[in-house]
Formats: sequence, C-alpha cells, structure tokens
Amino acid sequence: MVSIDKDMKTVPGLYVNADKRDLGALDSSVAQADYWHMYQTLIGDTTDGYTGCPGIGPKKAVAILEPFTDREERPGLVDRAGAWKRIVEVYEKAKLSEAEALVQARVARILRASDYDFKAKAVKLWTPPSAT
Repeated sequence: MVSIDKDMKTVPGLYVNADKRDLGALDSSVAQADYWHMYQTLIGDTTDGYTGCPGIGPKKAVAILEPFTDREERPGLVDRAGAWKRIVEVYEKAKLSEAEALVQARVARILRASDYDFKAKAVKLWTPPSAT
C-alpha cells in the first residue's frame, strides 16, 4: 500500500508512507495490524468521523494495550481476547457500553481480505475475539 494515511498501519502487509518515502517500506504483521486497530478503537479518529473512547489519547491507549503486546513485534497484539476485554472495561468506565466499543472497533477497521466473503459478495463485520 502507498498512502499518507496512518490508518493503513491497521492492515497487514507492506506499507509506504508517500510523505516519508525515505523510511522505506514497512512490513506490518497481523499482530502489528491488530495492535493498531485496537489503538484506533481507543483513540478514535475525528478526521474519519469517529470518537473512540472519551478521555483516551495516544499515551493512555499505549498503556492500556501494553500488557497484551509483544515488543518483538514492535508492537504486536498477542492477546487479542485480553485486549478486547480490557478495552470494554475502559469504555464501561467512561459510561459507554460494549456495544458502543464494538461500533468504534468496526468503524476503525479497514477491511482486510479476510473480512470479505467473496462467494456471497458480502462484508463480514469484525467480531471481538473470544477468550479461550
């Protein structure tokens, strides 16, 4: 992907920021893309028209996700179910429901090939991971 939009970090694969070509191509793993998806779910993106969780900015989002990440992945989400549970707790503390957190997660999600049913020609909405 080539884009100046930081949201492309939420999609696994090769990404080049057209405004920062000197950085070269970044290769984002699924774990890294999932991290940025949950990060965006927390902080929102007013440019794209969604708010995230009130009172949560970049520093707080990093702290919330830290226990569920692996720094080897720079950062990469390794406990998706645990991260989602914590995100729901953060939303509930802000007097919002899990349903509202789910709406924010779905609008933060840039669809991946795995989010599309090619046979039915339909989008598969993102669903939270279940605890195992």
